[in-house]
Amino acid sequence: MWIYVHSGLAVIEKLEPLIEGSEAISLLVAGLDEVPLRITAIYRQPSSDTGRFTDDLHNFLHSISHADHNHIITGDINIDILKQESDSYTDLLHQYSYTHLIEHPTRTTQTSSSCIDHIAINFYSSNVISGTLDKDISDHFPVFAFFENLVQPKSQTFKRRTESEPHEIFSGDIIQFGVDMKNSKRGQCTIQLVQKHPVAQLSL
Repeated sequence: MWIYVHSGLAVIEKLEPLIEGSEAISLLVAGLDEVPLRITAIYRQPSSDTGRFTDDLHNFLHSISHADHNHIITGDINIDILKQESDSYTDLLHQYSYTHLIEHPTRTTQTSSSCIDHIAINFYSSNVISGTLDKDISDHFPVFAFFENLVQPKSQTFKRRTESEPHEIFSGDIIQFGVDMKNSKRGQCTIQLVQKHPVAQLSL
């Protein structure tokens, strides 16, 4: 596992996260912008336990969540985000405000296609170019991303409006939401709940 850093940039921290069934390295780089950039590269063995991998990744992301830096997670994760089985991994990244930049197949065969090579970021860039390269270097397509004007998103705090809403009604709807999540499309259930119980933004 390697990360190449331009000689004009300074690596101010190196970590080797302990993530189940994986090789990982994480570098904190200064000199690109006012906010340092962390780059974490991961290779996850296809046969390793996905649940334990997700738990260890959660622990790592939690351990660095207090730091003021932008973060890129990339690598051959061997979790196909085009399938529902990847929900726990994708939900974890969303929990920490990460966005997938690669959402189309990175490995194809005569019988299947999967998106198992990922780039995820937790910041905003006014100009992002990302994708895959159709090259015969390996059985995976190389993935890439170019960024301009990196901006760290401001945190937002929300509060549900409860002035005219009985607690019992909201509690009942939350219970029904859990039932619907098992039987319906996740997005539809979420939209219905938010429309019925809107939130008010308090601060940026």
